[in-house]
Amino acid sequence: MVVVQILRVVICNVVSGSTSTVSGGYKNTAGGACSFIGGGQLNRTSGIFSSVLGGSGNTVSASFSSILAGSGNTITSANTTSFIIGSNITADMACATFVNKLSIKNVPTSSAGLPSGAIWSNAGVLNIVP
Repeated sequence: MVVVQILRVVICNVVSGSTSTVSGGYKNTAGGACSFIGGGQLNRTSGIFSSVLGGSGNTVSASFSSILAGSGNTITSANTTSFIIGSNITADMACATFVNKLSIKNVPTSSAGLPSGAIWSNAGVLNIVP
């Protein structure tokens, strides 16, 4: 006698924002208009044009903001146009990118030809072009 067992998986993703998408994962909620969740679990978007690309337990309530995976990240509605790459980060200002650690490769060693605000290295000391 052969016994066949069927496993039923309930995904429970919710899309309530106009033209929003959840492409996979488990218990994700895309609530902001035009928001997107790529996958993961327990991720939430409520800001317009917001996104979570994966990970777990991430929340974006700010508009025009995104979290690139990780876990336990939050961007509140006061911090629009912000981005998080990493884990356990809470955005605390608008128009900023937050990371746990940052490694910059191939830093220019002269300011020649760089625009205002660019970073360059003067014998190991980082400088900003005025």
